[in-house]
Amino acid sequence: MAIHEEKFENYFQFLSARKKWDLTKTSNTTPSKPGYPNLYCVYILNDSNTPSDFLISVIKRFFHKNTSQAMETAIEINKEGKALCNLYTRDAAETKVMQVLEYAQEEQQDIKCIMQKSESDAIKKS
Repeated sequence: MAIHEEKFENYFQFLSARKKWDLTKTSNTTPSKPGYPNLYCVYILNDSNTPSDFLISVIKRFFHKNTSQAMETAIEINKEGKALCNLYTRDAAETKVMQVLEYAQEEQQDIKCIMQKSESDAIKKS
């Protein structure tokens, strides 16, 4: 018990010896608005070797889309050559790409999944 009282006494002495803060003065600067993290687009690319059923299952499993959304995304991949699956922070995007590629390798499929930094400021919250 004496050790704890001694620590508190030393702490209070430390506080009393510190420079006193003048709380009446205020700063003219306002705290900066916290920045939003950069977003990254995760795309699946078209290739002629990947079956549509597998593509749809990947989109549903890793990007949490329902069947109709997954089918629309798969059609876009086939028509446009790639489709945006979702937006993530950098770490989450890297993880998603890695998960998709590892799963495809386990299933012996040759799916292509990439990430790109989002260029649109309209996506970011203001």
